[in-house]
Amino acid sequence: MLSAGDNPAVFYEQDSGSLRPEFTAHVDRLCDLQEFNRNLITGASELREQLRAR
Repeated sequence: MLSAGDNPAVFYEQDSGSLRPEFTAHVDRLCDLQEFNRNLITGASELREQLRAR
């Protein structure tokens, strides 16, 4: 665990200002998790509708 304190510069490359790769990977996984969650919600809604139709 990296403690940034009040210095957000620890998250960015010093030369380019872009997000450091280790944090980019976490953001990518978060996006994957959000997509999975949306699909799960959609599937659950469809399943509830199918069960109600019985």
